[in-house]
Amino acid sequence: MSGRQQATAAYRVEQVGKAPDGTPLWGVRRPDGTWVQSLGQPAWYIGRGTAERDAAELNEIHGLQP
Repeated sequence: MSGRQQATAAYRVEQVGKAPDGTPLWGVRRPDGTWVQSLGQPAWYIGRGTAERDAAELNEIHGLQP
């Protein structure tokens, strides 16, 4: 990414798949496109709201605008 793109990039929530019962699974992508990790694995969320709160907190910590 160019410096300009990086300056406007932010943490964002994306659906990553579905659980066996069809429940959507969500993840948080970093500005560089990689997934936020938990215990060395991508952190998946069952509730989109929880993923959205984590992304908003990370954006605030890093001074990014979604």
